[in-house]
Amino acid sequence: MKREANSNDKRNNRYQHLLQTELRRQELAGVYQHTIYVTTTDSIRGIQDQIRKVLLEQTANPLFQPTMQNLAGIYAFGGLSECGKSTIAEAFCETFGTSQAFRAKIAYFNSRLSETIGRSVHDLPEKEQALYLFHELDRFQRSHYRLRLLTIESLHRDSVAQYLKSWLGEKLRIVFIDTKRASGGSNR
Repeated sequence: MKREANSNDKRNNRYQHLLQTELRRQELAGVYQHTIYVTTTDSIRGIQDQIRKVLLEQTANPLFQPTMQNLAGIYAFGGLSECGKSTIAEAFCETFGTSQAFRAKIAYFNSRLSETIGRSVHDLPEKEQALYLFHELDRFQRSHYRLRLLTIESLHRDSVAQYLKSWLGEKLRIVFIDTKRASGGSNR
């Protein structure tokens, strides 16, 4: 109900209640072959991966493999220019080694996306930008299946980061790098 534009709409609330009651009745009657139980703390990616698992078992279609299953984590760095995002991302990748870690810039993914859709990804609403980025990250990971760690620099848009976090859950860690201004006026 939190997703509804007007959660005080009595007619819609009644409909949702009746729908939930009927679906629960069908579940208890054994109508469904599979039931997936979720909690309010489950990430969207986690729920989708449960669905993908069922579909993969039924179809053996690799399209339904869990998203970004090989990655231990994605670290997205944000912060002002020259604050150390690249240095930290490079250190992460050196720790894991280039065969298991990849350092990427958000601009790389955005330019690929813009080419794919035939216009600037920045012209899209932020939720669509995030969705395209999510799919591009998944595509990248599938084609670089040996990677265990991916870093992304310059994740600046707050709502895009929030969407990605809600979809990827703990797989995505967002790090903001803040620095004190040095006496010379530079952030270094």
